[in-house]
Amino acid sequence: MTTVLASAPRFRLKLFPLVIVTALGVAVPYLAAYLAFFSSKVFHTPSPHGPTLPWLYLQHGLQFLIALVAIAIVKGKVPADYGLHWPRGKTYIAPAALWSALFGVIMTVIDYAPQLITHTKPDLGFPLTTANVVGWLFFESVYVGPTEEVPFRALLVTYLATAMPGKFRVGRFEMNWASWRRSSDTTSATASSTRSCCCGSRLSDLAAGALRSKRRRASPILAAVMLSMLAVIGPEC
Repeated sequence: MTTVLASAPRFRLKLFPLVIVTALGVAVPYLAAYLAFFSSKVFHTPSPHGPTLPWLYLQHGLQFLIALVAIAIVKGKVPADYGLHWPRGKTYIAPAALWSALFGVIMTVIDYAPQLITHTKPDLGFPLTTANVVGWLFFESVYVGPTEEVPFRALLVTYLATAMPGKFRVGRFEMNWASWRRSSDTTSATASSTRSCCCGSRLSDLAAGALRSKRRRASPILAAVMLSMLAVIGPEC
């Protein structure tokens, strides 16, 4: 049962931080997409009208770089630990890996339940060539971790948690409300895909949020990146 911590700062709803985090949440990925599109026109880099995977590599890479610039700017106005360092204490890599493996299995079984039941081949949306399989596996298991967790967790969650502090506890895990808010936003964003991805995204985000807040000395990014990298391998590839 969720209980509010007596020692935690009292939560106060503030409009300005919500506006800022919403603007950043929209601006970072869209600016990355526009820059990637501009690059495809000028420098003939991967285009959104071409193969999906090369375009995603470019867009996510630019998204990561823009997030680093945004963190440098925001940090001057809202000083906080944005997690871009090796943990000073316990890393929680092992719990992140275990949670990731568990959610990866659950998400895979739910996502492909109809195909598993009927013993039919799932449509992955791309030919099963070596380049495609290796490219998608690397993208989902390695590349997507830092390129999504740095913008959406290091930047957005840290800013929101600092601007509007407030925590709650689920069992032994203490979580900032901003981590829960981020999982809700991610769930809404993935709801247009499949219910299973929506459910899996909520589960993995809650786990990452709990790991993020487990100890202040632990980096909020490392465990979250591990969780994102490992949990998506099954259902995505």
